[in-house]
Amino acid sequence: MAAAVYASTVSLGFNFTQHYSSSEVATAVDNLPYLGETPLNIDSALNVATEQIFTTDRENIPDVLVIFVSTTLSGNFTAISKTLREEGIKIIVVGVGSSFDIEQLESIGDHVITISYQDLDVMEEGVGGAVSEAVDPCASFPCQYGGNCSRSGSNFTCSCPSGFKGPTCEQDVNECLSAEPNCTHEKHCINTWGGYQCVCSGGRYGSHCQYGKCI
Repeated sequence: MAAAVYASTVSLGFNFTQHYSSSEVATAVDNLPYLGETPLNIDSALNVATEQIFTTDRENIPDVLVIFVSTTLSGNFTAISKTLREEGIKIIVVGVGSSFDIEQLESIGDHVITISYQDLDVMEEGVGGAVSEAVDPCASFPCQYGGNCSRSGSNFTCSCPSGFKGPTCEQDVNECLSAEPNCTHEKHCINTWGGYQCVCSGGRYGSHCQYGKCI
């Protein structure tokens, strides 16, 4: 893990190669300085991430950048963040309070979380879930109706169960339009969600439609 603090200037707290245990990281985070400056010049912070932080990351480990924002931003942050994302870095932006510009946050990150100051004690769960999903796209169980998720880099593919199709198995297969149904004995096919049924026509019933209603 690495961390930096930014305002009008940027202070690099520690890099990936400095702390390796959770207790060391927690202590280092507690010792990060408070700059107390305005405005938030986030493009300088993104440049530090590009030039000083992610140059020391480990190979074959997903890169995730979490940015905390509490007010309106200044600087050329859109172009820099786009470059980071094109390099495969997942960006999660956390808007804290109510003074930030949500459109600015959405222009920076792949995932945006907003939280009030009163709810900061539960922020860890939301941020942790977003990071887990960025690292492992199958962590959010995107495949519906029992589909199996397979990770491929930062993407995923779903193997859908019988009766479903689509990128996340969200679509029903109309078996009645395929050659699959074998509706014999004067039965016709009715599509159902995730399957189909063969039913008798003309008010008849029975396994072979051999019975009819008496009028």
